[in-house]
Amino acid sequence: MPKVAPAQRPVENGAPGDRRSAIRYPLHFEMLYRLREKDTVVAEGLAWTRDISRRAVFWEAPGQICSEPAIAELSISWPATLRLSVFGNVLRCDERGIAVQIGRYLIWRPTPDDVKAGLYWPQALRSPAPPKAASGTA
Repeated sequence: MPKVAPAQRPVENGAPGDRRSAIRYPLHFEMLYRLREKDTVVAEGLAWTRDISRRAVFWEAPGQICSEPAIAELSISWPATLRLSVFGNVLRCDERGIAVQIGRYLIWRPTPDDVKAGLYWPQALRSPAPPKAASGTA
């Protein structure tokens, strides 16, 4: 179940030292991630999002090392058994966590067969143009 802190509100951009250009929402959802450099998976694991905006996802990854030209694949648990799958570029990877710019996304509901097969990375995200009815570009 997602964790949303009731006392927290969206954070406006423009705070001192803030490099983000969109409002971010303090949404704490469980997610799976894969980081790729060229054609090699360099890291994968389970994490929790710290905040999400219409342009990026940020999650804490203590000790995780990656390079900023890496590509990220995220599969985020969403309410009502939905999954938000994101494909994008790593913007920042440091001791605070990893920020990924949303390139493509797909909101979908895995079938029981998908869950049995461990399918969390829909192939549609890797195609040149994701299906228009169920996805978009941030």
